[in-house]
Amino acid sequence: MPDVGEVVANRIFIFWREAHNVAVVEDLIAQGVHWETVEVKEASEKLVQR
Repeated sequence: MPDVGEVVANRIFIFWREAHNVAVVEDLIAQGVHWETVEVKEASEKLVQR
């Protein structure tokens, strides 16, 4: 991720693997909370390998 170090990128990766965190975000979406769509240009090799 541009401008995000390896440690922070790993923490984000771990966050999204936890079912509770995903459930909270799904609940927010169900209640009408929306975020801007961000276009991803390419993935870092370090993230792809995980």
